[in-house]
Amino acid sequence: MTEEQIIKALECCVKDDEGVLGFCNKGCPLFSKDEDCPELLRRNALDLINRQKAEVEEQHRKIDFLQASKDLNQAEFDEVKAELELKKAEIERLKEKNWWLEEQLEDTEQSNDKLCDIIDNKLKVIYKLHEQIKIAKSEAIKEFADKVDHLIATNIGVSNRSYNKLSADIKDLVKEMEGETKWNSMKM
Repeated sequence: MTEEQIIKALECCVKDDEGVLGFCNKGCPLFSKDEDCPELLRRNALDLINRQKAEVEEQHRKIDFLQASKDLNQAEFDEVKAELELKKAEIERLKEKNWWLEEQLEDTEQSNDKLCDIIDNKLKVIYKLHEQIKIAKSEAIKEFADKVDHLIATNIGVSNRSYNKLSADIKDLVKEMEGETKWNSMKM
């Protein structure tokens, strides 16, 4: 029997349409059953009471479990919240440290830029000096060759042919020396 049928049968058993107790009527779900009506009603009523009692106990267990879960969840929540606060504090500390490091990096970058500019300027000066030295050396070699050529031509009595040969040798020597100068400047 269903819950509703058992409740209806109990209501019918308590009183009939005329208010008389203990008589079944056509509205009773147990009316015209072959079994003993009061006994069948007692068994079904007892079964319904036991099922409802078990359901109530199950609901109490669920409530106890949910309460324990709530308490556990609250403890876990409090623990996670405390951990979150620690993480936030650590983030703030790292932000401060990062700010300081960024300042230091910016200062270092500015210093590096200044140093690079100074080095670049020094290299430009060195390069200009090197070029001037090469030019001065080449001019000194040519001037020396011209003076030697002039001395030979004016002070030594040599034939035209010997003079031309000696002059060509001096010019070759100058070219060779200038080649060394060029070679040395390429090495630098």
